[in-house]
Amino acid sequence: MGSEGGAMSIVRMNELETPESVAMKYICKRLGLNLRPGKAIFEKEVRSWSVPIKAVVPSKVSRREGPSKTFFYTFDVGNLRLDEEYHIVQKIGAQVLDDAILSQWNDLNEVIQKEILQYARERWGKLTFVRTFLRPVYTLVIAFLDRKQLPVTEFALDSQKYFDLLKISGYIEATGDNEYKSTNLLNGLEEKMVLAGGQTDFEVADLVAGNIFANEYDRIRDDLRIHAPSIYVDTAKLYYADAVNFKEIVPIQQRELFLKYRQMGNRAAYREALSQKGHSFGTVVSELIAVGLLHRQRDDIVGDQKLFDHLVQFREQISPSSELISE
Repeated sequence: MGSEGGAMSIVRMNELETPESVAMKYICKRLGLNLRPGKAIFEKEVRSWSVPIKAVVPSKVSRREGPSKTFFYTFDVGNLRLDEEYHIVQKIGAQVLDDAILSQWNDLNEVIQKEILQYARERWGKLTFVRTFLRPVYTLVIAFLDRKQLPVTEFALDSQKYFDLLKISGYIEATGDNEYKSTNLLNGLEEKMVLAGGQTDFEVADLVAGNIFANEYDRIRDDLRIHAPSIYVDTAKLYYADAVNFKEIVPIQQRELFLKYRQMGNRAAYREALSQKGHSFGTVVSELIAVGLLHRQRDDIVGDQKLFDHLVQFREQISPSSELISE
């Protein structure tokens, strides 16, 4: 604002100080601009303010022609606590924030994940990281197909968990202490594949491992802490969540899909999978294309029409909190 003689006027304003403004300053300095404080609540019993924090996570979906959309997902990620004089006495760590966002993202898309897992249950066993990190399952299946009955003691000390996976899935059953036999389900699967032209026990093992991976995915990832194969599931889930919300199969550059994975994918899976010599995110995408979960269209990645048509029915269950449409 000008003043007489050309001098500039200085306007001073008192800084607003509320629990929300103090929380916002802390967020801007320490946590990141995609976080927002909610309305503070004064808790009389502990004489302090609790400020809920929400994360707003954008996901942009673009087409070469026509409008693009940016979907905004809102997640509750914790609370900051302030004393009566607005000093922060309880903070939120960056790792806690990341874990909360990923957990709620997975919860939101649980139905998409479940359907993708079941849709490809006969294909997961063909993928490198499933074969590599579930290798004992293959070893056991081939041994049971050959000998029909096996003691746990013939195998490594940690083999019991893989016997348990096969037992839970109905492929083997206990015959005594630490001894199991193949069930009619496994024997029948072998006969079915032989009649269909299958040539080796390895093909049966692929199918068994794929079904176990689809049905016991949470147990494998969380209880057995086998993370690497999750990179396939998360990559497919990230593509189809956007496509379902956009309501059409949208072409995406591989780099864009990679950036989405870096933002919302399983970090442990990424570290575990890409630590394997000769593997990259590009090879993960290539494998998903090889088994038909994704397809390549010139320089872009696109979804599978049949899977997309199946997943669209779940759109209302995974809808983002808001969306912005731009030309």
